[in-house]
Amino acid sequence: MSIRLAEQKDATEWNRLVMNDPQGNFFDRFEWCQALGLVSKSIKPLPLFIEENGKAIGVFPLCLVKHGFWGDLESLPFSDYGGGPFFRRKDVFETADFSSRFYNNLIEFSSRRRCLKLSVRRAYFPDLVDKNTVKKPVIADTNTCTFIFSLKEGLDQVYHNIEPSRRRSIRQGEKRGTVVYEAKNLTDLRNFHEIYVKTMIGLRSTSLPYRLFEYIWNEFVPKNGAKVFIAENDNKPIGAILLLVHKQICHAWSGGSLDQYQDKRPMDVLLWHSIKWAFDRNLEVFDLGSTPSDPSSGHYFFKETWGGKKMSLYNYHILLQPHIWRFYSFGNNAVGKIKKIF
Repeated sequence: MSIRLAEQKDATEWNRLVMNDPQGNFFDRFEWCQALGLVSKSIKPLPLFIEENGKAIGVFPLCLVKHGFWGDLESLPFSDYGGGPFFRRKDVFETADFSSRFYNNLIEFSSRRRCLKLSVRRAYFPDLVDKNTVKKPVIADTNTCTFIFSLKEGLDQVYHNIEPSRRRSIRQGEKRGTVVYEAKNLTDLRNFHEIYVKTMIGLRSTSLPYRLFEYIWNEFVPKNGAKVFIAENDNKPIGAILLLVHKQICHAWSGGSLDQYQDKRPMDVLLWHSIKWAFDRNLEVFDLGSTPSDPSSGHYFFKETWGGKKMSLYNYHILLQPHIWRFYSFGNNAVGKIKKIF
């Protein structure tokens, strides 16, 4: 087994493997890995082919995230799932020989790029990275989850599974004049991004740049791989959502709403509209997207009320240079605390 860096000419073969693998999802696509390079100059896409006897047998989308002289490898930053289809097939990694060869190749690849750690974010299974196999310290956590529900049982049943308080919010929003329309042009996309940025500011989170969303608009929307909906009230955009589509799965990835219009229930109306849109297009699964696995958080509460099944997600961090990583982390934490004071 070996790993090699995939190039643009490999995109077709890469996506063929993703589409043919039942465990593949939107975030495994070659174009998505490339898109992450638009987030920041410090992020470099490194899509890896897993090969055996010179033939590609799998993909491992990866990014190098630079921190000055050092860096981290992440699969994948700003994505709800990482690791590629291999990390969603537990039986593969239960084969000790495969795991050992894969990780050894990956660690060797990492060492040539002065990396402190390798992260596989939001994998499906616990105990997927064996400390004995990688022979490196491993930090694992389950601080994220998602809620998923089937659309195959029918729209009436989906609506019935939504908690009564949430159904009431949907009806309130519609009665108060909130309507949803599909984004048709870059003006609509800019409205989406403006709402998204204001939402992230309210959450005290870093927003992603407009150029990333413009890439998604140009690359995925024409191929029916993404859809943007905007909620308006009295002809003013007050909420927005970005859906990502892979095969039969509709994934609510990003969006937001304006705080001063929460009584118009823009997110409730938007999400219900999105669910109906996915159902009308014969999609089978709706994924509400990753959220903190904390029942006291607003995001968790909102998504839980839609009646989906909770799925825990597992984050793995393999410390490639544990002593330097701990020193670097200590320094970063100290700087962060000082910034909060001032």
